[in-house]
Amino acid sequence: MASAQGTQPRQPRRFLVLCVDRDDDLGFKTGIRGPVLGKEANIQAAMRLALADPAEADANAIFYAVKVMEEIKEEIPGVEVEVATITGDHKSDLLAGTEVMRQLEQVVGDFKPDHIVLVSDGADDERILPILTGFVRNVSARRIVVQQHPELEDTYFLLKRYIAKLLESPSARVYALGIPGSLILLSAVLSLLRLERYLAVGIASVLGIFLMEKGFSLRAKISSLVSYFGRSVGVLSFLLGLGGLGLATLQVYQVAVSESAVKPAMLVVAEALRAGSLYVFVSLEVMFLGAAAEAYISRKSDYRERLIGVSTVFSGWLAVHFVALYLEGSVGLVTLVLGLAAAFAFAASSLIFFLRLRSTRTGSTPGGEAQPTVAIPLTS
Repeated sequence: MASAQGTQPRQPRRFLVLCVDRDDDLGFKTGIRGPVLGKEANIQAAMRLALADPAEADANAIFYAVKVMEEIKEEIPGVEVEVATITGDHKSDLLAGTEVMRQLEQVVGDFKPDHIVLVSDGADDERILPILTGFVRNVSARRIVVQQHPELEDTYFLLKRYIAKLLESPSARVYALGIPGSLILLSAVLSLLRLERYLAVGIASVLGIFLMEKGFSLRAKISSLVSYFGRSVGVLSFLLGLGGLGLATLQVYQVAVSESAVKPAMLVVAEALRAGSLYVFVSLEVMFLGAAAEAYISRKSDYRERLIGVSTVFSGWLAVHFVALYLEGSVGLVTLVLGLAAAFAFAASSLIFFLRLRSTRTGSTPGGEAQPTVAIPLTS
């Protein structure tokens, strides 16, 4: 009895790479009727379709089908591979299905493949997959997503590109993510505190701050202001001063709310000025004294400018204090005028003093020592 251990050599598999143009863009735009068989014929058809409509996705699908054909030849040597493009009808979906079925039967009957690779550019062409399984057992699909494809695919790629650019730009991230994030956080905090009635005011405030920052370059101005007060002692005094200004604002608000219902507007303004001006005065004095101290410790000559700020703040507080006393009726007009004159005189004398002090040091050397005078003897 002959041994049956030997195996029969496998026959080369026959691959059909199939591209489906269901709405017949190829025939409608170029006049080429399907089926289109062979590598060269498909390349020519794709080129003509691309020239007729460069944005047509079916041209890219045909080129991709040719590429898949070459890849199969390289990956599986010895197989027979054919590429074909079948077309439908652009008039109606019913006619398109009938025409696709007719051309499919023709191509499969002529080539007799045992494996079909469907190349499509969207879900519409992939509706033929269940039909293909009725012709051969082995069916696979390759999809090409063309960036120039109209409607959803085109929109998807454009949005993806712009979102990527948006996230790469630090300045754009502030407005694309920073503003929505701030509004979400504000909404969460107000909800936690049961202050939802202030949500509209909070949103308007956040948007106003962002718009003002963009319009007036507030970030650069704030950075310049902070650097003016210094880096160590100056920054600490600046932060303490900001806290004091916040307390002053809160004090003025409380006085205005509590007194506006029972007192005339003039008295409310007077009490608000008296209540808030002291906090403002102390806060600004702390800020300028800290800046002057740091400049003096660092041996910078501009500490005098900070001291001028100290005297100016005191003069301003003095003027506001007398105005508040006049509004509430504690002093008369003569006292108000004298108080304003005293405030102005103190500010002017302080400015003149520091300017004279600066002018006396103009002739000093960079080290701060006055240059010696040279006596010239007179001869008779």
